[in-house]
Amino acid sequence: MNIPIIPGRGLVTPTSNKLRMEYLQTHNISTDVIADSTLDITSIQNNIESFIGSVEIPLGIVGPLLFKENGEAELVYTAAGTLEGALIASMNRGAKVIA
Repeated sequence: MNIPIIPGRGLVTPTSNKLRMEYLQTHNISTDVIADSTLDITSIQNNIESFIGSVEIPLGIVGPLLFKENGEAELVYTAAGTLEGALIASMNRGAKVIA
C-alpha cells in the first residue's frame, strides 16, 4: 500500500498551510471551522508543525495557590483550558489543599 505524504509536512508557512488545506479538501475533509484562525503564523512557527488551523478552548480559573519565597507569601491564580466537566473544580480543591 502506498501511504501518501501530506504536503509541506513539518513546515509552518502560508504556502505549506495552503497546500495542506487543499490536500484535505481533495480528500473531502472539512476544514471550515479550524481554517479561520487569527493566529500569526510567524509567532507559532517554533511551537507547532504542519499547522492547519486553531480552535477555541474554554478556560477556567484555578487558585489561589500559595507560594512562599524568601519569607514572602504570594497568592497566584492560573487559567486552565479543558473540556472535562469537573477538572477545574478538582484543580481548585487541590489548590486549596496544598495552599
